[in-house]
Amino acid sequence: EVGPQKAALSLKKHLYFFIETAQSWQINATPTHEQLLQALQPSELKTFKLPVRWLKVCFNLQIDEAIQKFHSEQAQITKLINRLGQQTEQIAALCSYKDYLALRLKQDRIQIRSIRLAIKPATELLFLCQCKGVKLPNNALTMAYLSQHPSHYAALTGFINFLNENYGTGIEYLQF
Repeated sequence: EVGPQKAALSLKKHLYFFIETAQSWQINATPTHEQLLQALQPSELKTFKLPVRWLKVCFNLQIDEAIQKFHSEQAQITKLINRLGQQTEQIAALCSYKDYLALRLKQDRIQIRSIRLAIKPATELLFLCQCKGVKLPNNALTMAYLSQHPSHYAALTGFINFLNENYGTGIEYLQF
């Protein structure tokens, strides 16, 4: 599809794709979409449109959009959690909350997208706690956060309930 000059110019970029996915290639077998997503992040895979198109045309690679979205959401959740930085009580609480939501995902009670949408404001609230030097949120910090982000009230409800039940924070969010 592309000429030899363009292929030569983009060789370095595409070489990275084949190096990163080398373990997925087996004798006389091309990697599956799932294997490619395990080797590369979904955002990285999007940058390699030409090799992926080549795999589709020459080797009949089947792209599963549901798997793509699932991996993309997982990558975004990991990125949000990593925003808190080092191991602290905040990150431990957030990881416990994520594990609780992952259990609900296994039970088909929520979707992966809902986990990301729940983790985002929880991460922001815990980041505010880090900035203020507080281990876990209290009424004052939660009220300060919600006054700046009133649209996150519903998304934070589950996290606040989780903190109250598992960490005894005693946040009374109904007063907001």
